[in-house]
Amino acid sequence: MTNGNSYEGEWQLGVMHGRGVFKWKNGEKYEGEYQLGIRQGIGKYWFAGGAVYEGGWVGGVQEGEGVVKEGFDEVRGRWVGGEKVD
Repeated sequence: MTNGNSYEGEWQLGVMHGRGVFKWKNGEKYEGEYQLGIRQGIGKYWFAGGAVYEGGWVGGVQEGEGVVKEGFDEVRGRWVGGEKVD
């Protein structure tokens, strides 16, 4: 990719599909499942600030059971539409 981002993984019909790793030029990274170019399934996301989310994804956002780790802190819960609900 010419914008400094990169992707390594499976493709289908010219889009990311299956397992893959996407790296943004700002240092963020997603490793997990894609469905027709969208984060979907189980995956792990490293945020530029150091936090890491591991869990479910639907429609490109956190959904279902997951955990956020930052340093020694760990928060488990359920996400809906990218927001932690419990």
